[in-house]
Amino acid sequence: MTMLRVILLVAMLMACPSFAEANDEQHQFYFEKEAVSLEVEVLLPDSYHQNPGAKYPVLYILDGFWTKEPVQRFYSNLRFDNMIPELIIVSIGYPDSIESVEEKRLWDLTPVYDTGFQAGGNAPVLLELLSTSVIPAVDRQYRTDQSRRILTGHSLAALFTLYTMYQAPGTFTHYAAISPSALWADEVLAKLDNTYARKSSVLPAHVYITYGTEEYRPYVDALMRYLQQLQDRDYQDLALSLASVEGLRHVGMTSEGFLRGMVWAFADIRPEGPSEFEKMNVRALEQKRQSAAD
Repeated sequence: MTMLRVILLVAMLMACPSFAEANDEQHQFYFEKEAVSLEVEVLLPDSYHQNPGAKYPVLYILDGFWTKEPVQRFYSNLRFDNMIPELIIVSIGYPDSIESVEEKRLWDLTPVYDTGFQAGGNAPVLLELLSTSVIPAVDRQYRTDQSRRILTGHSLAALFTLYTMYQAPGTFTHYAAISPSALWADEVLAKLDNTYARKSSVLPAHVYITYGTEEYRPYVDALMRYLQQLQDRDYQDLALSLASVEGLRHVGMTSEGFLRGMVWAFADIRPEGPSEFEKMNVRALEQKRQSAAD
């Protein structure tokens, strides 16, 4: 089964951020700007060092402290099934010094303050940190295929994913938003779309949005209003894919969403040939035939 090499990047933004030399590929940095601090891990595919001329698509996952391990498992399973190409995974999380991750997310992943949650508004800082420091640093250090750069997240991280699409649509080529928080701050997601539509009818992005049918009803209703609005826009250059999952609630959508989002993001460059499972069965059947012939 294909596994991932893990390289820890604990990154801190300085005046001119760069990767330092380190032994045994243990690159440790911190990216920090204003109130936002990040810990970043880069996971390389098996063939990375065996194929020095190869470049790899990059999947950026938010909430890495929660999502990194399941995404690693999904990657291994999908590679075993030959459903996706080899790729680099960049996990965006927080350093250990952050005591309350749940509270920090409320501030960093949201574009505006929400009076109910009494938090929010650091998304512009996080986006600037990603676009001007994290992504350039990863592209300098690793052989990345910049024509396939995906951002994905769940809940508030999905809200940030779509916020990034509107604020800096060229930063990523693909956006996979799992159960995005469309209800945040009086449906700020719809407001972001309104603001963008006033200045442009072109939205160059591939977008996948999914949700569970059993999620909190006001949450789903707000998302439905946003999705209808987005579809009605009929943006030029927007490739939009929508999916609902029967019977799942909010947290349960993480596994289903990330797995299907990965399949979606690489569907057009899916490797040819059989899966490892098929190969195993073909070998077993051939062995059975040979044994019967003997």
